[in-house]
Amino acid sequence: AVDGKFFLGDTEYEIKSNDYLGLYDWTCGYMRRDTYWNWAATASVLPDGRLFGMNLSQGVNETSFTENAFWVDGEMTKVDTVFFDFDYENMFDKWHITSFDGKVDLEFSPETKRSEKINAIFVASRFSQFVGRFDGRLRTASGNEIDLKGCPGYAEDHFARW
Repeated sequence: AVDGKFFLGDTEYEIKSNDYLGLYDWTCGYMRRDTYWNWAATASVLPDGRLFGMNLSQGVNETSFTENAFWVDGEMTKVDTVFFDFDYENMFDKWHITSFDGKVDLEFSPETKRSEKINAIFVASRFSQFVGRFDGRLRTASGNEIDLKGCPGYAEDHFARW
């Protein structure tokens, strides 16, 4: 649950609800000079009332380890390497996100975008983060299937030269 305040212009809004959830992005690592990744995440409540969270990334860790997982009511399902398939020329078209172990088969429909491009010669960043909705199917570690329909979340495409 999230509770607190935020300002939009001069207007203050108070949030206090068990229906609102938040995500926290904490990253630490020794990245290559030129680094590229895709990332998708959500924190939401499933239609049946169970809490749901998901973190999927491609391109960040090229070791045998991944940070990919999803949680249903606190129970984590580890996910193998994932693949993000989308059209760079039409990034508002649907994205397809799948995992090599078959636990993830999702479509992401972008609705709005936040982006930034920086070229400071020695450092650069090309960042696009889309807010949208996930549809598709997940399979838990115990073999149960979770259907997502219109689940809010985001996905991003990022290139960085550090």
